[in-house]
Amino acid sequence: LGIEFIRSLIEKSVDGILFMSSSMSIEMVEEAVNNKIQAVVLDWGIPQVDGLATTIRINFEEGIHQAIKYLVELGHTRIAHVSGPLNLWTAQARRDIFLDALMDNELDPNQAMIYEGNLRIDGGRRAFDQLIHTSPRPTAVFTANDLTALGMVWAARNYGVNLPEQLSIIGLDNIELASEINPTLTTVALPRNEIGKLAMQLLLDDIENPDKQADRCHEVSTQLCIRESTTYPMAE
Repeated sequence: LGIEFIRSLIEKSVDGILFMSSSMSIEMVEEAVNNKIQAVVLDWGIPQVDGLATTIRINFEEGIHQAIKYLVELGHTRIAHVSGPLNLWTAQARRDIFLDALMDNELDPNQAMIYEGNLRIDGGRRAFDQLIHTSPRPTAVFTANDLTALGMVWAARNYGVNLPEQLSIIGLDNIELASEINPTLTTVALPRNEIGKLAMQLLLDDIENPDKQADRCHEVSTQLCIRESTTYPMAE
């Protein structure tokens, strides 16, 4: 999907467009706005969108800081991160928030173990293959999304690593499967229903009031959801 898809929607005389993908470009939003199409954007970090369209920002800082603070309170000091592809702004942002959270909890971010994943289950498996051969091995890991965490859970099972006793895992998203696997997944919950409802409400409001200034920014919080995949580190 790209700007040609946006042009096809314009040709269909749509009243508004929700931009909810991290792979969107500012040019796509500009094309809609320049053609008098109302736009609401889930802001994945494109600074030029400010003032151009109504935006929704996800406060990842809150939930990620809660996650790292929780691990430190449990006694973890070797905490790794499996990121998304680092050519994505979202992956860079979550990694940077993770590093800031380490520093806030008096851990050295320069010593942090970062494994680059792909936001998919197979990326989690590959990251675990690297982690298991790291010395000293991390006792906890925060992943960029739940699919990565699920891959690590299943890879740990194949290696005979007991979770969470030998490795605590925290994901991000709170997908439905997170509460169904064994152990159930501790995760930073992203309120998708709230985001979808808010986005639709904002778009309908913009369509009904097209002359208002389209520079509103709304923030949605994330929260740590504690389940069974985290516990105290094993004594060494």
